[in-house]
Amino acid sequence: MRSIVRDMYFKIFVQKRKSLGLSQVSLATLARISLPTLQNIEAGKANPSWDVVTKLSKALKIKITLESEEIDWALIGSLGVPMMSEKPIKRQFSEAAESELKRVYFEIFKLNKKIQERELETLIAYAMALRDHEPTYFKTFKKFVSETELNKKIKQMNFGRLIKLRRIALAQMQIRNDK
Repeated sequence: MRSIVRDMYFKIFVQKRKSLGLSQVSLATLARISLPTLQNIEAGKANPSWDVVTKLSKALKIKITLESEEIDWALIGSLGVPMMSEKPIKRQFSEAAESELKRVYFEIFKLNKKIQERELETLIAYAMALRDHEPTYFKTFKKFVSETELNKKIKQMNFGRLIKLRRIALAQMQIRNDK
């Protein structure tokens, strides 16, 4: 199945190449990629590596930026993360919610993404609850948040508030587990 977004980006490469008056041969040489690779990319038949895309974008003087998607707090709240919400959040486990939570932990702990302190506290409290009461499940988050990283964040925060939020998270987990 072809990606519409991918095809759109490759069409930009073709348009830019043509506007610069470059042939496929000259662009492939300039970008230091093979001609068949470039031809397959332009035909929408390739799934190039990030290295190839950056080589092409540099040769064409195209700036590519990656931005993280907005965090879906309602989806994360459905797992039992103690979130403040204007609307009641239906508490239920889903793979989509778990995936979103892992993405957020990765961004916070590995990419040092800045989020509001209150939201960070709720995520840390939830991680504490998982670590203490569902250690087997917490291990599935290990590549996203390590014990050391979690403890470092805990030391930087208001411990009393974290404990209170952890209790709320535990209560939400109990509700989820009772269903």
